[in-house]
Amino acid sequence: IAINYNRDIEIYPVLNALFEGIYGANPYKSPTDMGVNMVGFCISNDEVCCNASKDEIIRRYYDATNKMAAGACNEAEINKIQLLFNQAKITTDFRRTTVAAKEHQKKTGHTSAAIELEDGTIRVRANVEISPQFYGWLSGFGTQVRMVEPKEEVERYKEYLQKIVQEYKAGD
Repeated sequence: IAINYNRDIEIYPVLNALFEGIYGANPYKSPTDMGVNMVGFCISNDEVCCNASKDEIIRRYYDATNKMAAGACNEAEINKIQLLFNQAKITTDFRRTTVAAKEHQKKTGHTSAAIELEDGTIRVRANVEISPQFYGWLSGFGTQVRMVEPKEEVERYKEYLQKIVQEYKAGD
């Protein structure tokens, strides 16, 4: 808050002049009133704010582990973040995307990246070796997973699935 408050102090005269020029009066009586006193009015959904806090703890953890791998920080920083994990009663599995990426790595041995879209869909990007074994693994997820790119591989996968369907239809 200190950094933001210092910004409030610096920008207050400018905002004061703008408010007075446009509206004739400034609704804020001071930089404190403008910033710190108004923060409570910004929280309109406590659950969203709590989840964002948990996501931020996880982001900081991964940032710290990357820094440690690069030699830019030590384990003490990660231990501090671990205390936050304990206080918030979370693990990195709080993020569905983390779970999806870890499961992909466990099953394939390849690292991946995952992102959650607004509708709750999780997209996983991974470098994999395309093969009948991969297609079999992918089809094992049924309708829970859908390959979306590269487009030419999507078409090959559709052909693979259609051949299976045709094989079963021919056996009737």
